[in-house]
Amino acid sequence: MIRVSEVFYSIQGEGRNAGTPSVFVRLEGCNLDCPWCDTPIRKTGIGMDDLDLLQKVRSFCDVSRVTITGGEPCLQPEVFRLFQGAGYLVDVETNGVIFPEIDGWPAIFNGGSLGTITVSPKRGHAVEWRRWLAYGDHLSVKVVMDEPEWTSETIESSPGIVYVQPRWPYTSDELNQVLNMVKKHHKKAKLSMQLHKIIGIQ
Repeated sequence: MIRVSEVFYSIQGEGRNAGTPSVFVRLEGCNLDCPWCDTPIRKTGIGMDDLDLLQKVRSFCDVSRVTITGGEPCLQPEVFRLFQGAGYLVDVETNGVIFPEIDGWPAIFNGGSLGTITVSPKRGHAVEWRRWLAYGDHLSVKVVMDEPEWTSETIESSPGIVYVQPRWPYTSDELNQVLNMVKKHHKKAKLSMQLHKIIGIQ
């Protein structure tokens, strides 16, 4: 059984794929407990078997893209294989602390069904980047603005372009801090805003 908090159809509001339609499968459970986390429902999921979950996703017409989020989806890595086998383009949103050790990972996505793996590092929790680098151009990094020194160091130490995002709800001070951070790291950073929250959708 896969522990699922919710399944819904919307647009990606953050990072590299902002504005892209996708079915979101939000899984229950997380290995971290960030005080500013905006997904408290991560601990109130229900058990769904593979068939029920696939039927729920297929109920959203002919959408071909699925975003696995949480919580922390790498606690239930079997869900990646489920959607790959069903022919979906799969995006994954993870804090990057857990790299699941299951048969076929990371080769599980060699068939071309991997969209983007977005790793979002959290202060006080190291990410072993050498493992995630195996995904090449599929890897994307998003950082929610935290203590400025940590945020700055994370931008510089992370691979590739880093999407820097203010915490919700936005304040003028927070927005200015993020804008200054992005401008400071102009060769490595881009601004990311939560479009879904700004326009008031799920």
